[in-house]
Amino acid sequence: MRSFLQVAFAVALFWAAGFSCQAQTSGQGDLAPARREIIISDIDRTVRQRFAHWQGTQGLDYDAAFTAFRADALAAPDRMAFSRRARAFVAGLSNGHTAFHDPALYQGDPGGLGFSLTQLEDGWTVTRSRRPEVPAGSVISALDGQPFDAFYSAVAPQLSASSDRARRSALSAFPSLFPLRFTLIFADGHTTDIDRSVPPSVAAPPPAAPMAHRWITPNDVAYIKIATFSDPAAEREAQATMRSLYGRARIVILDVRGNGGGVTPSRLGRQSLGGDWRSWRSTAPTTPPDLRSRPRPVAPRYILLVDRNCASACEDFAMPFSLSPKAILIGETTLGSSGQPTHVEWEEGMQLWVGARRQWFPDGRPFEGVGVAPDIPVPLRPTDFTTGATDRVIECAIRLSENPSATCA
Repeated sequence: MRSFLQVAFAVALFWAAGFSCQAQTSGQGDLAPARREIIISDIDRTVRQRFAHWQGTQGLDYDAAFTAFRADALAAPDRMAFSRRARAFVAGLSNGHTAFHDPALYQGDPGGLGFSLTQLEDGWTVTRSRRPEVPAGSVISALDGQPFDAFYSAVAPQLSASSDRARRSALSAFPSLFPLRFTLIFADGHTTDIDRSVPPSVAAPPPAAPMAHRWITPNDVAYIKIATFSDPAAEREAQATMRSLYGRARIVILDVRGNGGGVTPSRLGRQSLGGDWRSWRSTAPTTPPDLRSRPRPVAPRYILLVDRNCASACEDFAMPFSLSPKAILIGETTLGSSGQPTHVEWEEGMQLWVGARRQWFPDGRPFEGVGVAPDIPVPLRPTDFTTGATDRVIECAIRLSENPSATCA
């Protein structure tokens, strides 16, 4: 499967690829009317022929939407406006693997948001920051005097995602959707001014290693963090490490939080689960799925840590564990996006991806826009992102490694 992050990075430097990326700039010129017609026709033809996610577009009159898009795109005053209309039209198909990208959308924009956001139960929460004036763990209530949700609603049509949760989580990956200068109001009432033309004062963190590991309890409980499946070496290293170092471990904690996908790690999955390794169903079920919840495994070999940023091939990996008696899943429900996207490219970096495959759980349950749910949810809190915060998900995993029937607050 094409990595979800490969698609999203090219679309707008997706949040998991780096929350501080600067905008791309180049000298794109305008598009002649005849060229616009060709691009519009290519988008329409590709969607009609290859799009596999019509079930997620209930309430959308595609023909009417396309007619309106074509008229607006042809009347757009310049290439940037044309591409904004194209991006919104494609985003209206509500699929995380279906997106339009044009570097002209970011021409002249400095990028530089310098922090990432996601919406939790407590509100819009800063999850990472390179601006000391916007500390991680703080909750934002308003932007330029309007409720932050109102700002989000105004720009949400530009964001491709398979669910509203995924769309909200993606917002801060698109700095150009924010004003160049704006004032944030925090939940505690204090304010701060942001100027995106001024680079963040804190240096960008180095990229995470594709794979890291350690003993939590020597010769008993092992921990393996796999940050990406985009690098095949990470899967090979995980396989070798599981065999040579942790084969004698009673429990292995596998942490795939934040893993945006890549190539489905089927070799690692089969090595871990054996006959329990399963594939997605690629045809719509003809009978209602069995919605009974599975009993919690009583003697798990694996504890899998997942979150909302586990996407695409990461979800391919998580799904069989969620069905196996050998594993317990802890954390947040995964992103919920599949697609095997078809790719179309025009001049100067303008690109389209269209999700060409829809998946269901083997028992027929829906997956797209739903994700893989943990056996034990650990909802995130703003305090989880403050400096020095304890990782409650790992704490829960350690508690379960000692007593599989334990509960986690």
